[in-house]
Amino acid sequence: MEETSDLPEMQTRQPSLSPKRSSPIPITSAETAKRSAKIAKPSLVRSSGPPALGRASALNSSSARLNVSQNAANSLALVRRNSTGGIGGKRQVISSSVPKGKIASSNVEPRMRRSVTSGKQVSFGSTTTRQSNSSVSSSSDLKKQSPISPVSRTNFRMSKGDTTVSKQDTVRKATVVSTTKRMPSLSLDSHSGGGSSSSSTGSTLRKSGSKVSSPSVSSSGGSRFGSLSTSVDKGSSLLGRKKVADSRDSRLIMLPQVELKAGDDVRLDLRGHRVCSLNGSGLNLTPNLEFVYLRDNLLSSVEGIEVLKRVKVLDLSFNELKGPGFEPLENCKSLQQLYLAGNKITSLESLPQLPYLEFLSVAQNRLKSLSMATQPRLKVLAASKNKISTLKGFPHLPLLEHLRVEENPILEMPHVEAASILLIGPTLKRFNDRDLSGKEIDIAKRYPAHTFQCIRDGWEFCRPEAAVDSTFRFLLDKWKDDLPPGYILEEVSVDHPYEEDACHCHFNFSKDRTLSTDLELILNYQWFIGEKTPTNFLPIADAVGETYWPKREDIDKFLKVECTPILGEALYLSIFAVSSPVSAGTGFPKVLNLSVNGELVEGNVIKGSAEVAWCGGTPGKCVASWLRRRWNSTPVVVIGAEDEEYLLTLDDIDSSLVFMYTPVTEEGAKGEPQYAMTDFVKAAPPAVSNVQILGDIVEGNTIKGQGEYFGGKEGPSKFEWLRVNNDTG
Repeated sequence: MEETSDLPEMQTRQPSLSPKRSSPIPITSAETAKRSAKIAKPSLVRSSGPPALGRASALNSSSARLNVSQNAANSLALVRRNSTGGIGGKRQVISSSVPKGKIASSNVEPRMRRSVTSGKQVSFGSTTTRQSNSSVSSSSDLKKQSPISPVSRTNFRMSKGDTTVSKQDTVRKATVVSTTKRMPSLSLDSHSGGGSSSSSTGSTLRKSGSKVSSPSVSSSGGSRFGSLSTSVDKGSSLLGRKKVADSRDSRLIMLPQVELKAGDDVRLDLRGHRVCSLNGSGLNLTPNLEFVYLRDNLLSSVEGIEVLKRVKVLDLSFNELKGPGFEPLENCKSLQQLYLAGNKITSLESLPQLPYLEFLSVAQNRLKSLSMATQPRLKVLAASKNKISTLKGFPHLPLLEHLRVEENPILEMPHVEAASILLIGPTLKRFNDRDLSGKEIDIAKRYPAHTFQCIRDGWEFCRPEAAVDSTFRFLLDKWKDDLPPGYILEEVSVDHPYEEDACHCHFNFSKDRTLSTDLELILNYQWFIGEKTPTNFLPIADAVGETYWPKREDIDKFLKVECTPILGEALYLSIFAVSSPVSAGTGFPKVLNLSVNGELVEGNVIKGSAEVAWCGGTPGKCVASWLRRRWNSTPVVVIGAEDEEYLLTLDDIDSSLVFMYTPVTEEGAKGEPQYAMTDFVKAAPPAVSNVQILGDIVEGNTIKGQGEYFGGKEGPSKFEWLRVNNDTG
């Protein structure tokens, strides 16, 4: 039988079968056996000798092929893991090719048994059996193509001294199998050893190469059957241990690619090596390692991982980790990517804060919540295929951009995407592998600012139109036992804050009429500034009143104000309100408060005062003016009165004054003019000043007394002259 060494692909043809032939036809010659063997898929068996062997060797090789093909049809297909977490290639099935009713004759069966026991004749994986041109030409024109299973467990029944093939395995329904595709390599992981060849068989084995060889597949010479069966058993055990591997979905699991550019001194790749402990002497964990891949092993604890002080990528996916017990990871300060998918983890509360962690995959575990420590730089959190049913305890993730929770019960909650936006804040860009929905963004804006805190504390998410009342009742239920006795909390809120604009808080208590107390309730305030996510609030110095003026550096940050009730000498639990993010000012100033100070009496000076919110503009020279308004008449501008101060005159008596103020920035932006009106001006008490006598004091002359009157309109003033005698006084 001639073998062609450079034929990479092959096609198998089946002789035409006549439906009228029902009686079994025994295989009586080597040529007949060879024709029957070609019906089976030959890519799993190699010829036992070089092309120069005679007729008997060809018959022996063909018999071995037939036996392997028949048994492969009864085997259970093993699913091969892919390096990206998916199922490697298409699922392929190898069927028996012996027509129904046909069995091998007794003179061929011993040769078949001998062929089976020869381990060197059986090879699995990405192998190609060469067919001679005469063999291909002798087959019929009937061709069918079907997928080929990557690995089929051979159902051999072996005794200590011999190998027997059951009758059930040798009789199969006729099935035509042909393919032009190269079969994938035999590997329980996608990283098998490099290719090898055997000069004794003259066949070439093609296997996918990788830096790390699969520990379960032997590529050494000598008897291969025992090593291969052992590797299949090991792989079966590994896959049986991880039934979830059959449902791996790389779209959800998100497993890492191996960093092939890194040298062996900083990379450790032991995937699929059945590692049980990280403290083993042969594991060779060193502080210099930066890329560690320990996927598909038997690890049940991360104890020993603390030695990896410089590790950046750590893959512990598909092990036996359950959690808690992640405290040793605290020593991995440089960790940037952590893969924990496909384990049995039930809680992440023991996962420490990792200052440089940017990617965390905990998909396909048994998590019921995502409660864990704050991760300040985490950008991607993949938690699909868990049992997450609540957002209670959701961590502070100030830079999170992508959250994945596909295939979790939490998705049954209405508007869970909007709830995630409220929890995470404006950094969130993607949800479940797609951009945020504009509809959900709009819905999130309709919830009160403190909703995030309520969600973290376990509040049941509801429709936005009911959220204000629902969240207030939820918070009140938490606070009710710590409020001052005899007082009922009616309102807790804070205004929407704008840059350089007054922001007021509102904590309104009402006195319970059923209880009598003479003590006065005092409220102390403290304002806090957060980040662009509503967390990590820090107290603002000197912001201890009901009003706070956000600064330019506060833009896009959240404000929080705490109110502490004091009744008598008792200090009660602080309650809080959270604002929306501080908005940038419009640049147009506005008057918040306008007043006129001074006594409205003729002769006095009154002054107008304005409290202005510059709203991002630079304070400039404002426009002030005074108007006089008499009873039941229109105000009239007082000519020349354009300062903030004004001297009340005789003309102002029995009139009210109007102070009008228009704020203007240095950039020229004018705000809306505001005015303040006074009461009626009163006349000053009558008084005279600068009294003097005019005229020459000479006998016969007329002199005149004169003075300056003040105090309203002068009436009939009284004049009196007195004479003083120099001698008598």
